[in-house]
Amino acid sequence: MKHNSLVSDSVKSMAFVKGSAMRTVGPQRHPLQAPGSVPRFPPLNKAYDGIHGSAMAVPPPRVHPEEVKSSRSNTGSPSRSFVASRTESLRSLEEDRIRESREAMAREKQLKQQIVVLQKLVEDLKQQLKAKELVINELKAENYQLEEKYRLLYETEKADHTVTCNALAKTEADLQQSNERIEKLIAHHDKKIADLNTLMSSRLTDLTNTKNQEIAERDVKLDRLKKQMAEALKGNSWERQQQLDELTKELSRVSEECDMLRIRLKAASKSNKGGSCSNCESSQSLLSQAQSDISDRDQTIRHLKNLTMKFEKQVKQGSTLLGLTDKTHRLSKNTK
Repeated sequence: MKHNSLVSDSVKSMAFVKGSAMRTVGPQRHPLQAPGSVPRFPPLNKAYDGIHGSAMAVPPPRVHPEEVKSSRSNTGSPSRSFVASRTESLRSLEEDRIRESREAMAREKQLKQQIVVLQKLVEDLKQQLKAKELVINELKAENYQLEEKYRLLYETEKADHTVTCNALAKTEADLQQSNERIEKLIAHHDKKIADLNTLMSSRLTDLTNTKNQEIAERDVKLDRLKKQMAEALKGNSWERQQQLDELTKELSRVSEECDMLRIRLKAASKSNKGGSCSNCESSQSLLSQAQSDISDRDQTIRHLKNLTMKFEKQVKQGSTLLGLTDKTHRLSKNTK
């Protein structure tokens, strides 16, 4: 609005100069600018007070015929020198008026050009203002959308926070109840464990006493059995040793006889390879008998070996049983 008022004031001042041939107060001389140059104006947001721009045009003093007549009547008949000076002054005034009129017309033309430039500048500023208003409206709409978006997000987060707080409070209450229940269960189980420990201690004492009594009775029985076995083994060990010696001698004798019979058999078989003799049948019968005797003796040897192995096994079992009885007796003494 201030800019428009300044432009209108400039136009009015030009119209005033154009409508009347007047001169400005004082020797005002403004340098003419090029038509294409744009003058610089102060900022539009600056406050203006008083009169601004070019000096106001003031009409030159007019000379009326009455005043001339009165001056002539007052002075009497003018001289030629006075008339000539007066005419010269009027001519100079007329030349000044013409010159000032030309300057005013040039200044008017310059101001018109400035007005065109200013109008174009105003249009550009209006277009820029409209564009900025559009941008401002778009930014306002975007800002409103963002405000709505973040407001909804805030409301959602607030609702979720409320739900989370409620869930947390419920969880804390449940946790408190669970802790109380766990403490009660711990106290109950501690009491139960103490009762069970007391009961188990009493039972362990009873079992220990019973075990010691049974071990003592078993030790007595083992001592008795050990004595009986020792007596039995003392009586049978010599007899078994005699039997083992006799069987060993018999086994060695039978082995020697078997070896001799094998040697004879081999010799007889070698002698019969050359052809038959008169004593073939008798030799054959003797050979068959010898083979049967050898098989019988082999069977007897195997039987004796089995008996020997059985006797050895019994002796080993008796020794192992004696060792176990000694070990059991020592363990029973250590437990006591």
